[in-house]
This record gives sequence, structure tokens and C-alpha cells, in this order.
Amino acid sequence: MKFERIHELDLSPKDHEELSEHIGAAFAENSASPGDRSFFFQPPHMRIICRIGDDLAGHLAIYLRTVRVGEQNTQTAAIGDVSVAKAYRRKGIASQLVKEALEIAEDIELDFVWLAGDEQLYFDAGFFSAENGVTRISWDTGQTTTNKTHDMLVHDLDGWDWDQDASVNLLGPML
Repeated sequence: MKFERIHELDLSPKDHEELSEHIGAAFAENSASPGDRSFFFQPPHMRIICRIGDDLAGHLAIYLRTVRVGEQNTQTAAIGDVSVAKAYRRKGIASQLVKEALEIAEDIELDFVWLAGDEQLYFDAGFFSAENGVTRISWDTGQTTTNKTHDMLVHDLDGWDWDQDASVNLLGPML
């Protein structure tokens, strides 16, 4: 198993095609499948991929984001597009991808990492449910919405203590 960290600008058209096929297959049952794109809504800043031999076994996207928590602008990373090829599931690849993303976030001294999801592997990695009201821009309508019910999970990094009472403004869409 080999894990690679690749900046988005370093991906070739062939890389995008391979990632598009991988993500499309992994999310085939999801109504929000990205179709022929190598990302869902917008390109990430970085990818972490896992290869086993020549096979693309797993993928995770990292989106660097400024998020407003209470009165403070924070520097964060959002994790998205976590996917493992069916042939390689249940081998710890997704957990290792998340671990790699958390290491990157620590190395560049971000405040916290967040994502939208509810998979057990995220809770096992130290993520917890954000109880905050979250303001975001809807991809569908372009309107700003605030919801208390959402699937935002957060992972504190060194020196940051999440405030469950603070308002959260994603300053854009969920992911």
C-alpha cells in the first residue's frame, strides 16, 4: 500500500480521468455523484490517494477553508470525497487516508478539520458532531441558509477547543 499526497495543480488530465472513474464508481449509488468530474462541486487543494500495485484503491480530498466560528475567522481543512474501491474495502485504507489528512492539518497548523458525514471511521479518528447552528450557501439555490440539523463533524487540532455554542458560518457551501 502506497499513500501519495498530490496538489491539485500537479494532476494531469490522465490523473483526473482515473480519479473521476474511481470516485464515480465509489459513489455510484449516491444521487449527488459527480458524473464525469474528479470532484463533487469544486476542485480540492490537495488529494491523498492510496495505490496497491497499479490500482487506485482509495482517495480523499482536502479543501482549505476559512470558517467563521463565533467572532473568529479560523483556518481549517474540510475533508471530502473519501472513497475506497470495492475490491479494497475493509482493509483500513479509509482510516489511513483520514489519518494522513489529519497529519497534514497538524503540520500546517490549522485550527480544526471538518467534514460532512456520519461514518464510524470518522468518530474512531476523533471527530465529533458539531451541535452548532451552521450557516452556509446552498449549492442548489445559491441562498444562504442556517440549520441546526446537519451532519457536520469536527476534529480539534492543537490549541483549539470547539465551542458548541458558537455560531458557525462556512462562508460558502458545505463542501
